[in-house]
Amino acid sequence: MGVLRYLLASIIVICHCGPIFGSFTGPSGATTVSIFMIISGFYMALVSQNYNSYKNFLLNRFLKIYPCYWLILSLTFIIFYWRLQQGYFNPLIYYQEIFKNEQTAFWYVIFQNIFLFGRNLFFKVDALFKLVGAENEWCIVPLPQGWSLEIEMLFYIAAPFINKMRLSDLAILFFLSLFCSLENIFYLRYLVFFILGALSYRIYRRINWEKINKKFKVVITILFFGLLLSYNQIISITGLNLNIIYYASATIAIPFIFELTKNNKWDRKIGELSYPLYLIHFSILWIFWTSNETRYMFAPHILIISTFISMVLMKYLLNPIEKKMRIKFKN
Repeated sequence: MGVLRYLLASIIVICHCGPIFGSFTGPSGATTVSIFMIISGFYMALVSQNYNSYKNFLLNRFLKIYPCYWLILSLTFIIFYWRLQQGYFNPLIYYQEIFKNEQTAFWYVIFQNIFLFGRNLFFKVDALFKLVGAENEWCIVPLPQGWSLEIEMLFYIAAPFINKMRLSDLAILFFLSLFCSLENIFYLRYLVFFILGALSYRIYRRINWEKINKKFKVVITILFFGLLLSYNQIISITGLNLNIIYYASATIAIPFIFELTKNNKWDRKIGELSYPLYLIHFSILWIFWTSNETRYMFAPHILIISTFISMVLMKYLLNPIEKKMRIKFKN
């Protein structure tokens, strides 16, 4: 599912940086991230059974998330310093203001930026302490898309237990999580998407793939990609919010896409770019974003540059770092 993951990451770039090819934007950022969560739920159900201990599973997730995040977070603060030298608007002024007025809140902001946990609480903390105001909250989270990584990490903690549930218990959890999502109950509102991914994996396991023609898998894959790319056109024609159809379609299509692409080396390599691309693009945006007029002018440039940097990071830094850390922890 590497190409699918790269496409979803590219759509997030477009959501943050502006349309490409004229007016193409794809699904909303929230819809795209939700589909990412369904994929994550599928993968965690697939891989969690391969670990002989809960500790090893969490360690593997740590190595997948944090080295890349910390590296790109460091690069972003370097870009902030460059912005300061160039005289552009610099989000660091908000850190100075918070440190002067609320040192406890300042250290909380630093903690959630480094470790991700508490990222989604920040908005409530800001409202409580009146730190920077709702319109400036994004300024003190250099990688604002990190909110979804906290949700991912919280799900990873629960994933091995969820994936051991009987189907009937998982169905009950699905309806409870659906209620939380409909009622917009803070962290729990996202659980439904991971549960959909876990259910998608149950579908995958029950299908006799030897009886499924490859052409049928290709058709399902093309239809789902077409559904994603025509999101805005479909919404504009129908005038309806069809997100539930997209989530249901993803749940059904993911097993077929995975089975079609699971042994494709190039698909896997393309998929590896999705996570650094998801993170690095906002750092690159900070370089181009010199005024309100320039934020949405350079989406194609940012996508190309971010993809190239992601390739370099994976080949020369992230993969070697992850490999060395795995050897160290194994020893």
